[in-house]
Amino acid sequence: MRWCWPSGSLILIKPEHLTLHRYFLNASRNRSLFLAKLQENAIDHPHTRIHLDLWYGCLYVVIEGWRKERIIDPTTTALLRDKKRVDLLAGLRNATFHYHPEYVEPRAEALYGDPQFVEWINALHDAVSDFFLRETI
Repeated sequence: MRWCWPSGSLILIKPEHLTLHRYFLNASRNRSLFLAKLQENAIDHPHTRIHLDLWYGCLYVVIEGWRKERIIDPTTTALLRDKKRVDLLAGLRNATFHYHPEYVEPRAEALYGDPQFVEWINALHDAVSDFFLRETI
């Protein structure tokens, strides 16, 4: 249960958690890029939506791995019990990474129509982040 970053610093983490963390980094980076666009008031910039979709899609991959590895974390587990929102996120992931002939994808529009989704997704992202911060020594 040891691994070294290229910088040489040692961290202790279960190998399957480390692999999942790699996927989380993709989600986290796109979240940062999305939030940076919002800070710039660039809400209509095409990259804003791209980073949002990539953040959401990558975070769903983390959920898949989370479930496969049977990771238990009370906060994350509670958020993942919201089947409706997890299903909306799965639909967005599919709409983002699988071709669909319509430019405006109905699965994406369904997610964006949920007024509480933003609060939920941010709480989920933060809970997963907190988990990895606690797991890394």
